[in-house]
Amino acid sequence: MVALLIQYHAIAADTTQLHVGYNIGNYTGYNANDYIVDLHGPYDGEVFDTAFSVSYVSGQPLPDTYSYSDPFTSFCMNVKADLAPDADWRAIAYSLVNTGQMGYTGMPGLNRAANLYNAYVNTVNFNSQAGEINGGALQLAIWDVLYGGDLTSVSDASSTFYATAVGSQSAAAIARANAFLNSPFNDPNSYYLTTFWEATDASGNPTLASNQSLIGLDPPCGSVPEPGTYAAAGVAGLYGLCVIVAGCYRSAAGRRARK
Repeated sequence: MVALLIQYHAIAADTTQLHVGYNIGNYTGYNANDYIVDLHGPYDGEVFDTAFSVSYVSGQPLPDTYSYSDPFTSFCMNVKADLAPDADWRAIAYSLVNTGQMGYTGMPGLNRAANLYNAYVNTVNFNSQAGEINGGALQLAIWDVLYGGDLTSVSDASSTFYATAVGSQSAAAIARANAFLNSPFNDPNSYYLTTFWEATDASGNPTLASNQSLIGLDPPCGSVPEPGTYAAAGVAGLYGLCVIVAGCYRSAAGRRARK
């Protein structure tokens, strides 16, 4: 029944206005330049490799199940477009996402992103350097399973998508991303019910050419599940309430790093 309620929300026509920010904590050592990576392949260029904090502003509310998670930790699922930190989104069913139009490797890539997100989002914060590195790592891992040819390494120069270090902490983020990618949670099966928030204008018209998608909300699970439990047949029902996939914009003054 709860799953049906979430799916009903996913096809609602109303838009939601959200605010997307970078530094979600009080760690005084935070420096976005420390997390710049150089991306290679069709999405070539330097970017700030960090997590996002997304807050509800107005419009269609977040699902009641996740209202406690405002703000929630999120990651962009596109690379090229820029971020406008205040914009509109509309929830659509996960099954309706056009993976070809978005440039993804396919539905298994979306499933991998959702599974990795749920497994590791609770290790991410901006209150410590380790939490920041995990944030950068999870962003890279998500990009890799959506766009990469080597789904076990974000640093494989022979892949269709890979990253090299630029900032002082980016090498650590890349190494951690590879650890995430080589975990049991990099799984192409759909273990988590997901909803996709499509970037729109204020009238609800899709603006895919200039907008981005984003993954959220924080799962209510509270901790990383054991791999054996995660792989069990009943995990779809147990952890199906843990993920929602959302959409975001990026601005030239925001995510994109300057060379």
